[in-house]
Parts: sequence; structure tokens; C-alpha cells
Amino acid sequence: MSKVVDVSHWQGEIDWQKMKSDGVDHAFCKATQGSEDGTAFIDSQLKRNATEGHKAGVEMGAYHYAAFISEEDAKKEADWFLKNIQGLPLALPHVLDMEENRCGSDKEMNKGLRAFLDRVHEKTGHPVMLYSGGYFYLNRIYKDHGYPVWYARYADEPKGCDLNDLALWQHTMKGSIGGISPIDMNTPGGMWKSWEDEKQVIERDRQTKAEVVHADKDQYTIRSGDNYWDLENRWGLAHGTLERLNSDVNPQSLNVGQKIFVPSDVRKGDHNTSHHSSGDTYTVKQGDALSVIAQNHGTSVDRLLELNPGIDDPNVIHTGQKIQLPGGGASHEIYTVQFGDYLSKIGAKFNVNWHDIASLNGIAGPKYTIHPGDKIKIPN
Repeated sequence: MSKVVDVSHWQGEIDWQKMKSDGVDHAFCKATQGSEDGTAFIDSQLKRNATEGHKAGVEMGAYHYAAFISEEDAKKEADWFLKNIQGLPLALPHVLDMEENRCGSDKEMNKGLRAFLDRVHEKTGHPVMLYSGGYFYLNRIYKDHGYPVWYARYADEPKGCDLNDLALWQHTMKGSIGGISPIDMNTPGGMWKSWEDEKQVIERDRQTKAEVVHADKDQYTIRSGDNYWDLENRWGLAHGTLERLNSDVNPQSLNVGQKIFVPSDVRKGDHNTSHHSSGDTYTVKQGDALSVIAQNHGTSVDRLLELNPGIDDPNVIHTGQKIQLPGGGASHEIYTVQFGDYLSKIGAKFNVNWHDIASLNGIAGPKYTIHPGDKIKIPN
């Protein structure tokens, strides 16, 4: 059974090689607390824990301690969390640690936790998870958020919950492993095992593509809103690939127009160079809008902007203007959703942007829900 720990600056500088040799396979480290215009806390060991744990062969994740006072404040906390984990080698779900209510009511608190999880998932396409425990979880947190749960209950069983319905059960805060004591120890539940099976599939795909890291390189021009995490999800790359290819670039300070290296054979034509000749073109007519053109051709506005770098403002196009469309126009293939599928996983499997799949099939955020057996169209 997997040994799972969670740590923060309270454990000091951890010897992650020793952790690995003592059987720790997975670990979550504290990342942040509050928001940029609030507490603005960053755990002093975040970067060291994430990178050294990863180097030692431990799969790492990160969590944010909730301090929000409203739904809008929760969104700001999500942005603060994402800003500070960007570029870190995190394979495990992103976690919201919900232990207290600083909002005016339980209703507002639950709206906030849902807003946080939805925002992180929507911006990254990465699995997310809720951490809470004991009486607070059982009596104060609504159970309709739809995300996996990491439940804390220090007893001989996860009283109040069924382990099969949990991702993790934190069973003690007084553990001892890897030369660290005390430390939180966790037991994987049924949802963790399901998620781990899913992850093995997508990681095999990503690792295959990661083999191109030392092959020929191409260049990509940074656009507004780009970050390494989203780009790696878009191209199905292992997280950390772009950072390795661009060791002299700070991933937290990307500028619009900046050039970065990318593997030459990820999504030919996806980066905004000149690889657009295989697609069709559309001539803008009076009254057209880019969003309507995207919808009519089974793609997204973001995809059209990638293919047409000369469009600076998606709200400004001109009659007679030629719009490059994705290769093959509106053609697509049909995929049957399997158990454990989620859009970013399917996108990586077919080497397409998962946002394009959502747009083509009318799958709405923030949860982008799909079910086993669903027939969905995959853009070419």
C-alpha cells in the first residue's frame, strides 16, 4: 500500500531520499495561505519540498490553506495558489485545505470552497481535491461539490465516512518516517486508487512525449494568459518539460511576445509559427464575430487566436479578413468516454487541447462533466 505523507515548513528541511528509502511514494506539501492582497503566505519550504521530493522519486502534490471570507475572495486565493505552484513538478491533485469558516455563513463558505476548486480545475485541467476533517467536514461542509475528499480523523477508522468513498484518510498527526517526527500519515481510499489507475494511463502518454525533450527544438511565442502548466496540458507533455528546455527562463515571469523553446514535434501547427498550411481558411463576412466562427467550425476562440497570431483583439475582426482554421476544417472523430476519463486526459491521449474538446461538444465549465459511455467529438 502506498505511504502518503503531508508536510510543511514545520518539518524543516526534509531528507527526501531517506523518505523514499523508507517507503514514501506520495507526499503533499503546503504551498500557500490567503491571497495576494490578503495574508499572501507562501510556505518557506514549498519549492524545496516539491523539487527535492520529485528528484528523490516521490510523487508530489501541493495544498492551499483556506482563509477566504467570501466567494470572490476564494477565487483570489485560487489565483494566489496557482501563481506560486507554477513550474513546480506536481503530479498529485491540487488540494484545498478547509478547516475553518471565516465567512459569514456556512452557505457562503461552501460557495467559496466550490469556487476555489472549480477555478483551479478550470485553469489547469488538473485533478483537484478537498481536505477537511472530523466534525467540521461532517456537519459544516456540503457534500455536493463533486470532488474527491481527503478526510482527517485520528482514530482506528475514518469514523463518519466510508474509506471506499474517500481519496485519502489522514489517520494520525503523530507519525514517524524518513527521520521526521511528528508527521501526518495518510491511508489511500477507494477514490485514490481509481485516480491512481487513471493517472498511470495519462502519465505513460506524457512520458512518451517527454522523450523529445533532448531532440530538435522549435520556438513558441508567449501569448496573453500563457503559463507552462497550461501549455504542457495542451500538448500532452510531462509537467516540467518546458522548464527543462528553458532553464534560463523564470516560469513565473513570462512576458507576452517572449520566445521559449518547445519540442519540435508537439502539436505541429499548434504553436504560433508558420505551420498552418494544412488547414482551411474562412473569409470574414459583415456581422461576423470570432466566437461565432469558432462555433460554426467546431473549434474555440483560443484555438483561432493561436492559428492567427495577427489577431490582437478577439473582438476586432474585419470584413474580408482571412481566418486560418484548424487543419481539416470541422472534421472530427468520435470517442467513447471510458471510466476514469476526464477532458485533460482525453486531450493528452489525442494530442489536442482539452478546451477545444469542451467547445466542440458544448461541455460547459467550470466542472466540464463527462460520463462513461458518452460519445464525444475529437477535433483533428
